[in-house]
Amino acid sequence: MRVRTRRTGRHTQAARGARAAAVALVLAAGLAACGDDPRPRPLEQSGPDEKTVALVKKTNATMAGTSFTASGTNSAFGGAEQEITWDPEQGFHMTVRADDGEETDMYCREGTSYISAPLLVETLGQRGQQVSLPEGLAGSYVTVQGKSCDAYFAVPESAERAPGRDATVDGRKSRALAVQSPGGADVYHLARSGEPRLLKWDAELEGMETTMTYGGYGERYPVTLPPEDRRIRMTEFQAAVLEAATKPPGDG
Repeated sequence: MRVRTRRTGRHTQAARGARAAAVALVLAAGLAACGDDPRPRPLEQSGPDEKTVALVKKTNATMAGTSFTASGTNSAFGGAEQEITWDPEQGFHMTVRADDGEETDMYCREGTSYISAPLLVETLGQRGQQVSLPEGLAGSYVTVQGKSCDAYFAVPESAERAPGRDATVDGRKSRALAVQSPGGADVYHLARSGEPRLLKWDAELEGMETTMTYGGYGERYPVTLPPEDRRIRMTEFQAAVLEAATKPPGDG
């Protein structure tokens, strides 16, 4: 994949914003497992009942042990498309395509995430941490140690039943669970019959809207991690960002 480090113009800025916004909600879930959760904390609620807690645990166990794919768009930021695949034997892969066709991605396997440097920079920007992409790192992937890759798609244990949001997804009736936060809400549609699987995820966070539809359960999804020579540790990335930020103007 060819990644350009310097582009100008209003269209480029919109495309980058679309890509970052589309990925921010998914990436935030996984970063929570690394102890770096950028999302607002859930509002104080009465808490889910025992039946809902058991349903969430069973759903997450099913999802973690079953391969699937999911795709969706971010309507609030130019219609960026995103796609994820998960295979418990292969790992997790997410690709985001901006409206100009440019792509970026990330991977996770055995608790380690590999996030493309441009994607990480843009996601940090969405969180209010403005940094520049260090020269020479456009094709690199930053490694982040976490607890489990299924954090990128797990239903939060704080989710509560939201019967008013029940719906039909691709012909299947869903049972809706929701997590409210100061900036919006996440709504998880679980299959009402059969195995407790995710059918759809709708999320809104501070104006960013994401919809993901799940399917392809039980298929095989090969995941090829970035080569070793394109991986850098987070400490290396941080050092490069600091060096770029403190370099005197004109010092080439």
